[in-house]
Amino acid sequence: MDHQEFIDYFNGHDMFSRKNGIRLTKLGKGFAEAEMDFAPDRTNFMGTMHGGALFTLADVAAGTALISHGSLCVTLNSAINYIRPTSGGKLKAVAREMHCGAKIGVCDVTIFNEGNHVVCTCTYTMYMTGKPLPSGLTSPPAQG
Repeated sequence: MDHQEFIDYFNGHDMFSRKNGIRLTKLGKGFAEAEMDFAPDRTNFMGTMHGGALFTLADVAAGTALISHGSLCVTLNSAINYIRPTSGGKLKAVAREMHCGAKIGVCDVTIFNEGNHVVCTCTYTMYMTGKPLPSGLTSPPAQG
């Protein structure tokens, strides 16, 4: 299976991401990018993107970066630092694996606005379940 097959599968089958307007756009071993458009139903009372929406976008990017190794993972712990508010445009989360062991994986995620300014930074610690990807999917090949 190639990267685009996995991206298409994820974008078609992850209902929570679809409902929240999140799209996986790039994937490689230990790397993922996901996007979300600013929308009024994702704002807080101040009219800026809700922190929970940003957290969700980052979680998707971190999780998919780590499952690129071929097994499912779940979030154990995370920390997010909000740098600047955003009130329009497309947001991009870039996740990079810092460590992926037999049971624990760690990713750093940075979310950028359309001006390529940092909106927030995050660290995710994931539990690597060892369970295979759904529907017989195999690990995507390393990006090259």
